Order: sequence, then C-alpha cells, then structure tokens
Amino acid sequence: MRYLKIKPILFVIGVFIGTTLYGQYIPVSFSYSSIKVDSVDAIAPDSAIVKYIDKYRVEIQKEMNVTLAVSERVIEADKPEGTLNDLVADAVFQMGTLRYKPADGKNIDFCLLNYGGLRKSLPKGNIMIGNVFELMPFDNKLNVITLKGVQVVQLFDFLAKKIEGHPIANCRLVVNRNQATQVTIGGVPLDTSKTYKVVTNDYLSGGNDGMYFFKQALAIEPVDYLIRDAIIDYLRKMGEKPITIEKDGRYTLKN
Repeated sequence: MRYLKIKPILFVIGVFIGTTLYGQYIPVSFSYSSIKVDSVDAIAPDSAIVKYIDKYRVEIQKEMNVTLAVSERVIEADKPEGTLNDLVADAVFQMGTLRYKPADGKNIDFCLLNYGGLRKSLPKGNIMIGNVFELMPFDNKLNVITLKGVQVVQLFDFLAKKIEGHPIANCRLVVNRNQATQVTIGGVPLDTSKTYKVVTNDYLSGGNDGMYFFKQALAIEPVDYLIRDAIIDYLRKMGEKPITIEKDGRYTLKN
C-alpha cells in the first residue's frame, strides 16, 4: 500500500479592503513523494489494545447474529415498488404508530421514506440484526409531519413525476402519464380540505432529496425512535415462521 505526501508551494496575494490587508494563498505548484506502507513496515499492534477491543467485538458479533425472522426469498428494493420498499415502509408506519403519542389525539395517516436509504437487500433464510444494520446503517429517527391537503397533493405529484421508488405505506396511487391518480390514504380518497400526518425520517423532514413540501409543514414532531429499530421490532414480531413478502400494487405505474 502506498500514499502520497504532497507539498504545495503557495503564492500569497495581498488585497487591500479599506485600510485592511487580506492575504490569499494560491497554489502554484505541487511536489510529492511515495511512501511504502505494508505489513512488513507497519508497527505491530498493541496486544493490550487488541485484547480490550476483542471483548467488545465478540459481544457485538453475538448480538448481530440474532435471528429476527426467516424469509422464503430475498427481499429486494425496486422501482416503482419493491418488496423491501414495502416492508420498510410498513415497519415504520406500524411501529411508528405504536410509538407515537399525539398530543391532539390524531394518529399517523401514512408513511413516506426515501429509496436511497435502502442500502442492502434482506437475505433468503435467516434475517439477522446484522442484516438490518447493513440495510439501514444510519441513525435516522422518525419525525411525524403535519401537512395541509394541498401539500399532500404536491407530495404525490412528486412521486409521480420522478419514479424513484420511494417507500410508502397506508396509501396507494396510480401514476398515469406522470400524474398521480386514484390516490387513497387509509383506503379513503385524498381530501384537500383535510390535514394529514405523515411519518418519515429526520433527514427528509428538512426537505432533502427534493421533498420540498416538507418545508411547508404545519408541525414537525420528533419521535425518539430509530428507523432501524422500527424495522428490527417489526421483523421480530413476525417470529420464526417463514415469511413471504409480496408487492401489493400500492405504487402502480401505467405509463
């Protein structure tokens, strides 16, 4: 293994603004040397540190190998809808509904997450805690966001115009010529005169991944619950009986 040690030569430009001189450094040339690093040249590991780390490594590996559920097939992400998309969204919606304590007594209406957050498929056979960490390595937490009906229309228009496979739960839509049609939430057609609560993650609630409509939220309520933990708890509820996750057409593309 080699790495480069770079030494830039800097040229200083002085600029007067008012009575103050400001300096700006501009690189004009570079030089480098190659330093070989391999197992022969490397310093021997400290046995005391290795011993200290090993006891934690064993405990972590033991926890990561705990089986949560058993799947009859690989559970994968796909666009516009995938079995992994559905499982993760259902997990967040159902477990988030159990964890969320609404001050106004109105519970969560539906779930929206981001496709990019699904980092790895869940395997056929034993699904272990370690598999969920590979799927969802981030420490993102749940946020419950209250939106006006017109903002929810924007949300579904967003899903229709750019087919990214963002996971959804407790809602359905048909996309026809980049238009969201037949939108239902909880089995009921979308009503623009109502307000809705959508559970998502704290990354998206700031309007990231192009989800600008979240910036217009009437309220944002943090829930102290990791997305990853919601998935773990959801899978644990399924038990050891083999499961088969099927797409249910919640995100149907006609064009």
